[in-house]
Amino acid sequence: MQQPSGRLLIEEKDGACGIRWRGIAKIVKQYRVDTLLMDATMPDEEILRISHPRAMILADIRVAAPPSVIVQQIIGSPTSSYKLIKGPAIEGHRKSIRRVILRQWMQMGKGRTLVICQEEFEHWLRLEENQLPDEIEPAHFNAIAGLDQFKDVRLEIVAGRIQPGPTDIEAIAATLTGEMPSVIIIPVKGKFTWYDKVQRVIRLRDGSAISIQGDVHPDPFCESVRSQVCEAEELQAYGRARDVNRTEETPLNIHLLFNTVLPITVDQVLMWNGESLLIETAVE
Repeated sequence: MQQPSGRLLIEEKDGACGIRWRGIAKIVKQYRVDTLLMDATMPDEEILRISHPRAMILADIRVAAPPSVIVQQIIGSPTSSYKLIKGPAIEGHRKSIRRVILRQWMQMGKGRTLVICQEEFEHWLRLEENQLPDEIEPAHFNAIAGLDQFKDVRLEIVAGRIQPGPTDIEAIAATLTGEMPSVIIIPVKGKFTWYDKVQRVIRLRDGSAISIQGDVHPDPFCESVRSQVCEAEELQAYGRARDVNRTEETPLNIHLLFNTVLPITVDQVLMWNGESLLIETAVE
């Protein structure tokens, strides 16, 4: 029995059947030379070897954040796409997150602040009626990798995540490998279909840990793709403030408004409890 192709799809449109192809571009011959790849969010070897068949991971370098960096993670915040982008109550959630941003900015002495979030929410923050103080600079996921201009911010806030649904991740995996995933999450008609759940652990600086549920795809390759899209992008966002370079003279506070577990050490984990409307008056 032949394996179904992940790159050739039969589609019907206007009563006619057709074939749609999806695939990846290969590295052209002139660039096929020995290469050193360095990345804070290096993909798994399975993904690397699609474009680099001889790829080997030679080192996994981990650096501890200095004591001058304080990381706080707030779980249960309304920062999902449904609550900030697509749902019926997005305006209230957006205003609540904006008030938290303003409160943290004031607590950190109104210093330069970076806020990384989903693109649609960034556009909303930039609207004239929602405009933030000049010291607060919004940016969005998938447009921040490698940027160095935020290395001196006093405060960094990462709100939400990028997390495509299972069918989107399966399509990416099929395109990369040319084969359909061995395990597919089947949508149930009339029901919301999402990933399986697994227990993950937030590691705290005092040596303790907090257990929290996280998403996982049952197919290992799909899970590698999912984590590269979600956790790796959040790690890219986290690193924009260059925490490892901070000293006592250049302290940094990082606030993470999401439930995703990253391979970092956190100083404090709090539950979301919103923010008082009085913060608007305080800022004014």
